[in-house]
Amino acid sequence: MKRKIFIVVVCVFVSFFNINAQDVIITTNLDTLNCKIITINNDSIYYIYQNKGILENKVVALSDVYEHKEQSMFKEDLSKLKKQHYSDNKHFKIALNSGFGYRTAELSKDIPNEFVNYANNLRSSLILGGDATYFFVRLIGIGVNYNFSRSSNKIDNIYIEDIYGNRKYGEMKDRISISYIGPTLVGRFFISENRHAINFHVTAGYLNYSDKMVLVYDYKIKSSTSGIGFGLGYDLKLTDFISIGLQLSYFSGTLSNFELESDESTFKIELAQGVLESISRIDISGGLRFNL
Repeated sequence: MKRKIFIVVVCVFVSFFNINAQDVIITTNLDTLNCKIITINNDSIYYIYQNKGILENKVVALSDVYEHKEQSMFKEDLSKLKKQHYSDNKHFKIALNSGFGYRTAELSKDIPNEFVNYANNLRSSLILGGDATYFFVRLIGIGVNYNFSRSSNKIDNIYIEDIYGNRKYGEMKDRISISYIGPTLVGRFFISENRHAINFHVTAGYLNYSDKMVLVYDYKIKSSTSGIGFGLGYDLKLTDFISIGLQLSYFSGTLSNFELESDESTFKIELAQGVLESISRIDISGGLRFNL
């Protein structure tokens, strides 16, 4: 008798499940689960899932859930939800940036007082940059980062003097270019129905330094080194495919040697440990983001 009652209860439950299993869970991997949600706590959803006619108790972490509904859902509603998920879960992101940078290292105390302002002006730069990222999961991606900065300054009517006291007049000018390229690891999270995104990145790569310098005569200084960087950004979604963003970044690198080229010769100069040239910089930039 008890066995018959048990079978009847199971049959009733199965019928109830078939009729009411209209709850839907969509995971961050876009898997759709038609199920019956039992309970939801702070970090998990507990549900019953029918697999080949067998009822199974399941649990899924909320961090792995893109959306869930505990009501009857028409097919067109589900299609709309999945379409929205695709628009919010683009795998490729291309960012283009422009802005301003500032060299963080202190000036050498050996710079003459009359040239301190000149050197300080060279610490500020215009920057252009971009990165391409592939998000292999919704919140984490890898990519490549490129950054270019340019600063320049000029003073007319200066002179150099040889050991015999002869003077030659001309101009002093610097045109400094620093470029960086390297792989990057990116993380992000979304807020306010995925309209806003906070992202952060770390990167390590190659820094190239060039200064087209004039000190009455023309010279060129070249060097390179390894560098690291990290940044924090904010994106505002305009459409499913386009966002605008702001970014605060920091790059760090130190030059230990350089080549000095003139019209007549080239010298390679090794810098002593106490006088290494820091080209570390903080950047503030903004631009467009394309989500593909």
